Amino acid sequence: MYVFRDEPIYMEEWKALLIASLAIAFGFVGFNVVGVIANPVSYAGGVLAGAIIGVVLHELAHAWMGRREGCVAHFVLSRIGLSLTLFFGLLRTLNIPFVILAPGYVSLYCRTFARDDYVAAAGPMTNIVLAVIGRAAERLAASTSYGAYVFAAGFTDVNAWIALFNLLPFIPLDGSKIMRRNLIAWLAMLVLAIVLAYL
Repeated sequence: MYVFRDEPIYMEEWKALLIASLAIAFGFVGFNVVGVIANPVSYAGGVLAGAIIGVVLHELAHAWMGRREGCVAHFVLSRIGLSLTLFFGLLRTLNIPFVILAPGYVSLYCRTFARDDYVAAAGPMTNIVLAVIGRAAERLAASTSYGAYVFAAGFTDVNAWIALFNLLPFIPLDGSKIMRRNLIAWLAMLVLAIVLAYL
């Protein structure tokens, strides 16, 4: 019987984060991300900016919390996750309403007991905070600048979806670790992410 194994892709961390950010931007809006070249202050421009900022801060938050819990942390790309993210980017071009955004993860090596729910929650919580800031900016720009409004909308939407996808209660996603240790915290974060993604 063949068993699928997800082999991590090791490289310099900044390169892995950049590839993951670009993959998520493509995964979220498909080939529309190319429109950034012609019009940076657009929805796609906001998605690209939100993906870069959101992915970097999400993964750094995981790593920071992991180190705080006594672990060695390093971001790596996932062969399967990166492939699925890019595949769903192709489907988004066909307006498929669901995406998988999981190009990589923080690999942890812990010498002592660590609260994996704290480490898991740090990432999506970062995206929730970014989405709240983006939604506030969107409201402020609504009556002043259409370009800024759609840019903020793209920034908000991609961060809300990064949070929402990561909070799904399936192994190995962050949501499964948070739900196992703190159901109330997981539900609160999930509701926040849903509200931000759909309102």
